[in-house]
Amino acid sequence: MSRTLVAASIALVLAASLSGCITVQLPPEAPEAPRVTNGATPGPTNNNNDDDSTEEVLCIEDDVVLNMPNVDYVVTGDCRTVTIEGAEVEVRIETVASLVIRGDNNDVEVAELGSILINGQDNEIEATRTTDLGKIEISGNNNDIDASGSIGTVTVNGSDNEVDYRGAIGRISDNGSNNKFGSAN
Repeated sequence: MSRTLVAASIALVLAASLSGCITVQLPPEAPEAPRVTNGATPGPTNNNNDDDSTEEVLCIEDDVVLNMPNVDYVVTGDCRTVTIEGAEVEVRIETVASLVIRGDNNDVEVAELGSILINGQDNEIEATRTTDLGKIEISGNNNDIDASGSIGTVTVNGSDNEVDYRGAIGRISDNGSNNKFGSAN
């Protein structure tokens, strides 16, 4: 056998044996950012080594859509509309003209609020400083609303919903069953 053929054979055997020993370091995969749309600015994420995270969203006279499930949101500023499309979301909002909920099992605390539209089940909304709430529209079951002021109109298309208020209430249109409307004075 010629030296060239032996050298080529040895080189081929070495290359084949070393090919399994190469390690490639890939950059770590970045976590998926929540979808916040229409002018909202997400802030830093606070991961406390648990399954929940807190997303800070700044809203300045704009619309915000929150659609990531199992996330805690803090929305600061003056929003025109906040739409919650996720499930099992906790949201704290400073000021919003219109709150829209298209999801289930959400917990919302809002200071200043103009109106509420709910298309979902088992949502809890607490309006803490609102003096007058223009309207509430509910299409769903087992929703609980606690308003600190008066309410203009309430329309319910669902069952087992509860609306508590600390002022007066205008017109009620109850198109469901077992819905409760009461003053929490």
